[in-house]
Amino acid sequence: MTAQEFVTIAAAIRAAWPAANIMPDKQSKEVWYTMLADLDYSTCIITLKEHISTCKFAPSISELH
Repeated sequence: MTAQEFVTIAAAIRAAWPAANIMPDKQSKEVWYTMLADLDYSTCIITLKEHISTCKFAPSISELH
């Protein structure tokens, strides 16, 4: 996925779980992007949508991978 696509993923995670404090700083965003960059954006967003609709807690990197 591109950096811009990752921005969309990160924003969706933060919007869905605002109290979770996911990716609070630049360094954590870089870690998340490094770990997810090799994924296909379409697949990742589908996985994220499923997680949002079925899970109470924010996903870990491995749950999106």
